Amino acid sequence: MVATGGTVASGTGGGSGGSFSGTGNSPGAGGAAATGGMNPAGGAAGGQSGTGGRGMGGAASGTGGALGAGGASGNRKATMVVRGAGTATAGDMVMIGRIMAQGFGPVTVVSDAMVTAQSVVGSDLVVISSSAESGPLQAKLKDIAIPVLCIEDAEFRLMGMSTGGSHTANTTQLTIVPAGAALVGGATGMVTFTSKPGPLGWATGTSAATVVIGATMVGNASQAVIFGYPKGAQMPGGVAPARRAGFAIREALAAALNADGIKLFDAILAWVLQ
Repeated sequence: MVATGGTVASGTGGGSGGSFSGTGNSPGAGGAAATGGMNPAGGAAGGQSGTGGRGMGGAASGTGGALGAGGASGNRKATMVVRGAGTATAGDMVMIGRIMAQGFGPVTVVSDAMVTAQSVVGSDLVVISSSAESGPLQAKLKDIAIPVLCIEDAEFRLMGMSTGGSHTANTTQLTIVPAGAALVGGATGMVTFTSKPGPLGWATGTSAATVVIGATMVGNASQAVIFGYPKGAQMPGGVAPARRAGFAIREALAAALNADGIKLFDAILAWVLQ
């Protein structure tokens, strides 16, 4: 379980299978799932993910594992900002599983209302989930000198990463931009990244001279879907104090990423941590 301000415990497991096909693949067989998180009172969550590695890791129900993911935990620390209740959603749990697969230890989960710049000091990564709301969060984390992966499109402008943006419903595909190969892990063409359609966020008004764009909305090259700024790069809202990246897979999409979607998330996560 995940408690307010709590952690999600790590464990070991297998990686997702498949490769980029341009139209999506079925997830590979998932290995042993990560041992689920424990709340302050105990009560471990666990279980193995099913074929295709699509189980949910450390869910509140206490069943399932990370989505086709695993890997031994490390010493790096990550904080995920979530909805006001301070509890991770199904989509959040998928992303937490992938973060731990990058060698992180327990992921601290904190609500958008309670998080402060001071409270994330000591983290090696901050992820702003789409379950977080921009109203209470505002620009509290804009100036932190910590790599940030922003999943909430309403935060792109508040974080200084764009001048605008929104999201488009019933999306299953995105278009890869060859010049941004470092952000997308070698994907090419048009990629189907989810098993179910959902709202996908995008940014407009990014700083053309310094932004790295890895993917855009299908049919609209002005809407950046996967993008990032190196440390020290000029963004529309100021200089990036550490790496900044955006990939606004909102709740339904985050919970239904297929193998290609997992690869895209892993790639942007690896890039922001460089």
